[in-house]
Amino acid sequence: MEVLTPTGKKFKLQASNEDGSPMEVAIGGLRVVSNFNSRDNIRSLGELESIGRDEDRLVLEGDFGDISLNATKIDIEQVLPFLPENEHDSSEHSHNLPNMRKLLTVHECIEERGRGQMLVGLAEGEGPVIHKQQNFTLVTKGGALHSATAIRVEYFNMYRSDVLQIGILVGEQLANVGWLIDSDIWIAS
Repeated sequence: MEVLTPTGKKFKLQASNEDGSPMEVAIGGLRVVSNFNSRDNIRSLGELESIGRDEDRLVLEGDFGDISLNATKIDIEQVLPFLPENEHDSSEHSHNLPNMRKLLTVHECIEERGRGQMLVGLAEGEGPVIHKQQNFTLVTKGGALHSATAIRVEYFNMYRSDVLQIGILVGEQLANVGWLIDSDIWIAS
């Protein structure tokens, strides 16, 4: 599946089981109506509003309801535009930022209509929190550092789970950074 975000970024989603076995699919609140039209005036099942991912599950939520795919291999990659050269570095970068601690690793980036990007991840360690208007540093997988401010902070449970996630609304502050999934967010300790 290919997805185009409201900001024009294009992503390719692929899910499968490495052993070739069928994927388990759970459908919740399915609503099949084909009267939605895309930008190109093509009939569709409606807008895909969010894509969630945890270790072995891909969750698609939208006007059509929600679909959960259990798979051992889930790939989400940006198709166009291509990432800057320094973002292609797949090696792990270990940063020791003075007077800071790692809050979370971004596992989902949600585009909120009219509000911009919300970065979502699981908190690291005991009780690290972030507050509205608090500054933080984002470290991309390629090692680049970017400063931003939390516009809004939400705490919520993962889909069908008791695991608590943190959502940080950043608006368009990081819109030009490129791929944000697997980036780390660091806050003052």
